[in-house]
Amino acid sequence: MRRVIDIHVHMGDIFLGRNVSFRTFQPRPEELDDHFAENGRRGFNFTVVGKTPAELEHRMRQGQRRLACATLENIGRSMDEEGVAYSALMPVYPYTGFEEYLAASGLDTRMIPFSSPDFSLPADRMVEKLKRDIARGARGLKIHSVLQNVKMNDPRTRAAVEVFGRAGLPVMFHIGVSYYYLPEQDAAYPSLPEAGAIEDFFELARAFPDYPLIAAHCANKYAVELAEGTKGLDNVYTDTTLCSAERMLESVERLGEDKVLFGTDYPFSSLHDALREVDRAFPEESPRKDRLLYGNAARLLKL
Repeated sequence: MRRVIDIHVHMGDIFLGRNVSFRTFQPRPEELDDHFAENGRRGFNFTVVGKTPAELEHRMRQGQRRLACATLENIGRSMDEEGVAYSALMPVYPYTGFEEYLAASGLDTRMIPFSSPDFSLPADRMVEKLKRDIARGARGLKIHSVLQNVKMNDPRTRAAVEVFGRAGLPVMFHIGVSYYYLPEQDAAYPSLPEAGAIEDFFELARAFPDYPLIAAHCANKYAVELAEGTKGLDNVYTDTTLCSAERMLESVERLGEDKVLFGTDYPFSSLHDALREVDRAFPEESPRKDRLLYGNAARLLKL
């Protein structure tokens, strides 16, 4: 029987901080017929190249709408339908946090809570908070430098990485120069798009060669760059979020079959579409396919 861990799931509204995680009877992301659904149906071939500002703004609105549907109930229903064993929940503080995700794991033991640093705290207090999170059950750390307005080479980021790295727990970074807010939202929700630059991750990975680091989204966009920029390192992983079968195969070839983790970036793609691409890439059941879907993540999460 196929085993699956989704290493990259968002519960709640990581953009606007709307309190939606534990709402019930909300529309399901799978039921929305929008840009993200179309991208999944077409095998995740979206590119920003050639898109007008109006088209990109429309996509942002649809992404924000999807986050209003990212409830624990909807995540659990999707897992039931696709036979998924675990979902790793990735908070982005201050919009979603560890306490919220820890509560979700108490209600549904298939949910694996990660923490996220509170960069508004003094560094020593931030570190102590993260240590407490580990003691309470945090299984990893999520840092979204763009949304949290703190670069990967910032001393505060490095201090947070140290806490989880020393505990042998993985740290996931958003990779990509990304824009999330409409012009009228910029003042209320400041972000730092350039903080997602992959070059900053290379510097961080070389500074912490013994800590497990996950460069999110690179199978889809930057497999070649990630392989070249971290050559010689054994601590770097990526996920298959929004990734076609062809790019999935390329990432496994470039990075190694023990370095690629299955992920959806839910609610921005569905489990159904993401697993279909895995089956296209690996039509037959095999140890390599099992490692991508389950084994690699299970090892990092110490399951």
